[in-house]
Amino acid sequence: MIEKTAAKDDEDKRFDAVARAAFPHLQLSEIFKSIRIGRLKLNGKKAKGNVRICAGDVLQYHGHYQEVKPQKEAICHAEFSHAQIPVIWENEDLLALNKPRSWKVHDGPDSLQAWVCQREGQNASLSFRAGPCHRLDRNTTGVLVFAKSAHGARQFAQKQKENKLYKVYIGLLNAQLLQETVWISALTYQDGQAFADEEGRQAVTYVKPLAHHAGKTMALFRLGSGRTHQIRAQAAHAGCPLAGDGKYGGGKGSYHLHALLLKDQSEDSLFPALWADLTGEMKKILSQFHLNIQDIQENSLHMKNYADDSI
Repeated sequence: MIEKTAAKDDEDKRFDAVARAAFPHLQLSEIFKSIRIGRLKLNGKKAKGNVRICAGDVLQYHGHYQEVKPQKEAICHAEFSHAQIPVIWENEDLLALNKPRSWKVHDGPDSLQAWVCQREGQNASLSFRAGPCHRLDRNTTGVLVFAKSAHGARQFAQKQKENKLYKVYIGLLNAQLLQETVWISALTYQDGQAFADEEGRQAVTYVKPLAHHAGKTMALFRLGSGRTHQIRAQAAHAGCPLAGDGKYGGGKGSYHLHALLLKDQSEDSLFPALWADLTGEMKKILSQFHLNIQDIQENSLHMKNYADDSI
């Protein structure tokens, strides 16, 4: 007999759902059959699959089951185990990182999610593991929040649903943008790329140019929605793609887009204002525009709203 004990993050989830996570090497059909015939019990008794789990409940599998240990060698990112990812802030439920360039957020043994899980160690929960609350593209840097608990994941998701999260990026445009503006368009996706399409979902980005140099613009972008590739696609659609963003017509090289600020605007905020320090390369570029971080931060806190008549 194999026993697994439910933790706080497993509470109020269905017995069959937690069992699937607790015994991942059993086929789904075997999970359902074992619950039905009583081979898989809850607190020593036969129970229905839709019963809700409480912390401390014991799941018992009366059959042959062999745990398969993960292969440590599967991690392939260079010096992954010793990578130093800057931590901006954390509590028991959430972890804010300053994401470096080239790291994937999730999917794979060399992702930031894998790094966070390794950092946090073995989670007592049977059905929850640390995961990203939102996404950044692989070569986008800056503030990225992970949920360390199911409670943290639910809290962050609720704030997003209520539109309480204020997100500002800084990036380099391959054109001269002279006036503050708002980009509004409908985006659809094909083969991993975003396109403007009337049948797509609405995307809104508020844009504030800061300075110009050599035909390029350093600008701030406040998200009014959260679509994949939103800033990159809308910049291209507006005729001023991110410099170096070959996927969206910005020329050769590597684009520079940094999630600078994430702020919870509600009275019961989950976290303080989260500022992500700029990359060394971005700081060098800023010097060409004669910009300092204090002015950039001040401008970041006062981006106009979509409803402002002046835009």
